[in-house]
Amino acid sequence: MEKKKLLVLLIMIIMVVIVFFLANIAKETTECIMPTEDMITGNVIYEEPLTLEQLKEGVNLSGGWNVFKWTNELYDPIPAQEALESLADNYFYIYDYAAQKFFFNPHQKLADYKNQGYYKNRTFDKLEPGKKYAVYMIKNKVKLQYEVPESEEEEDIEELRAEKGLLNEVWFWIILIAIIIILYKKKIWELKK
Repeated sequence: MEKKKLLVLLIMIIMVVIVFFLANIAKETTECIMPTEDMITGNVIYEEPLTLEQLKEGVNLSGGWNVFKWTNELYDPIPAQEALESLADNYFYIYDYAAQKFFFNPHQKLADYKNQGYYKNRTFDKLEPGKKYAVYMIKNKVKLQYEVPESEEEEDIEELRAEKGLLNEVWFWIILIAIIIILYKKKIWELKK
């Protein structure tokens, strides 16, 4: 009888230790994974949004944390995995400052975090124009490159042309109406004299 009590007590102690250990791991994980200003160890901090030209040529990133703003020259968000394809397996995850969410590299050891309790509802899958991100790089001197597929680039250019064309057309009519009004008023003043 005493052996059973001792065994139950031992099992309960082991369970408490396991729960305590797992709780500490979860706490450490959530505290260490969010970048703060004093954690930025990479050499790359881009305060202005990256341009399409910069992304086409490639932007050097250092090991550790690097901060950048995604290009605002595109209208639509880009799937994160597609945008970060040039980094391949050289990053663990990326952090979205505004949304306070994460994108975990599906080919790295932290990929499973996406489905775990704390992170399950704190993930994103697209980089949005002009937003600030931090990426935790594994290796030094890796280039972040992204080139807009021609069809998307052409669509964006066509949208800009359409907007500018409409804007120019509106201004044309405003100026034409203003000239007509001025001429009309001038004729009225001349008739009264």
